Amino acid sequence: MRTSLTVRETSFLLQMSEMKVRLMIDAGRLRCLGAWETTDGRQRRHISPESVRELFPDDGSYQLRRLAMGAILGGRLTVPVPAGRWGPPAPLSSVVDVLISTSGRGSLSLTATADRTSRSSTASQGPQGDT
Repeated sequence: MRTSLTVRETSFLLQMSEMKVRLMIDAGRLRCLGAWETTDGRQRRHISPESVRELFPDDGSYQLRRLAMGAILGGRLTVPVPAGRWGPPAPLSSVVDVLISTSGRGSLSLTATADRTSRSSTASQGPQGDT
């Protein structure tokens, strides 16, 4: 299981553009667990799931966001690429359809997925794709 989120995944969970997420990292509102630059000059950053969870909005979507985060970290959900690099992410509500179709069941239980995002690990994850 992964122990960090990419910028794209964080922007999806917080429902804001990647640019805003990068500014939040620079401002210290999100904790960066690792950063490096690829040979072609692109920056890669891995973000602490706990710092993302702390910024979930208080709009009643906490359980859905928590479920989506668990699915992302567990490898069951791949966040779709936005239409433009700085454009808005795919709607968070689309995660329900994806998880229902991959679960093989007709219903989705929020309690069936344990919140494993608070598990800490010292294992290094190495570079993974992030735009």
